[in-house]
Formats: sequence, C-alpha cells, structure tokens
Amino acid sequence: MLSTNDVTILEEFGDIGFIIVDNPPVNAIGFKVREGLLKGVETFNKRDTIKAIIIICENRTFFAGVDIKEFNQPVKEPGLRKVIESLKDNCFKN
Repeated sequence: MLSTNDVTILEEFGDIGFIIVDNPPVNAIGFKVREGLLKGVETFNKRDTIKAIIIICENRTFFAGVDIKEFNQPVKEPGLRKVIESLKDNCFKN
C-alpha cells in the first residue's frame, strides 16, 4: 500500500493497480483527488507488471462532482482536464 496523499492510496494485486480515493463525504473531485489520481496513473504506468488500473472510491459515492469549496478560486494544478488526458493517454494503451 502506497499513499500518494491523505485522500488517495495505491494498492497492487497481481498485475492490477488500484487507485483508492477516500474524500468524504461524497468524494468530490478537488485538488487532492486530482493530484492523487494523476500520481497514481503515473506511478502505475512506470511499472511493466501492471496491466490494468481500477479507480474506486470509499464510502457511498463514486465522485459526486467537483469540490464546491474550490469555486471562485484559481484552479490549482493539476486541473481536471490534465487528469482526464493522463487517464486517456496512459490507461487505454493496446
């Protein structure tokens, strides 16, 4: 088990990497979630043994939207677009 920050944990089971997000109460996609997802994808992408990445959320929701506490503030990088691009570029290889 490897923690990328206080809301994201990485675990490996065989050739599958898990990015586990725990950002109560609704797993809102704020800075720390975006940061953890990006670090998780980058970490697993460097390992030749990982063949798949699964993203899961603790508690009752799977990403209920953006974090409203970040409204009307400058976006702290990584922004959501960068995270989505990283997922697209690194998780859908043949």
